[in-house]
Amino acid sequence: MDDDELRRGQPTAHIVFEESTALLAGDVLQTLAFEVLTAELPTFAPYNSAIASQLIAIFAPRARRMVSGQMLDLNAEASANISQSDLEAIHRDKTGALIEAAMLMGGICAGATAPQRMALQECAQHIGLAFQVQDDILDVTTSTDTLGKPAGSDEKLDKSTYVKLMGVEDATSYAQSLFNDGRAAIIRELSLYESSSSELGNDANNDALLALIEWLWARKK
Repeated sequence: MDDDELRRGQPTAHIVFEESTALLAGDVLQTLAFEVLTAELPTFAPYNSAIASQLIAIFAPRARRMVSGQMLDLNAEASANISQSDLEAIHRDKTGALIEAAMLMGGICAGATAPQRMALQECAQHIGLAFQVQDDILDVTTSTDTLGKPAGSDEKLDKSTYVKLMGVEDATSYAQSLFNDGRAAIIRELSLYESSSSELGNDANNDALLALIEWLWARKK
């Protein structure tokens, strides 16, 4: 797994507290998510047991996919060659699954209709993959101070990346196309339901989603 010494400009947990403590902290944080969903969210106004059940049903399998994606990533490190489709399979789980969960869970809390949830899921799938492509680009184009983690670590560890497969220019074009597809899903689908009672069915909230996509595309760390 990633063993960089910095994340967000701070020493990583395994550096500060040693590896076993860092691994156990990850276990605690993952189970804590379910505790929050079942114990703390009742203070959220629209919350009820049906919503809690839906949120858990969305989060649980995607948390599992995150672990599966990490396992695929570890296995790929021993492979001399990996295809783009294999790399995407890793990152749709390792990175994309939790982004998908966040967007779908937000949609449920906002009262999204079934078609709106489908649009959110489509958007999240594009954005989740784009996020990882962008990470690979930033690793070779941005400084450690800006990234908040060691720049160039992918190459140092000989990891399979989109930059390694495509080069910076083509990887950047690919990331842009994925962001465009994510944006299009919001514009095409959610705007059709502006008359719905859902909080997602108004221009202000659609604009917020589009602004989030733009912010992700412009990020430098």
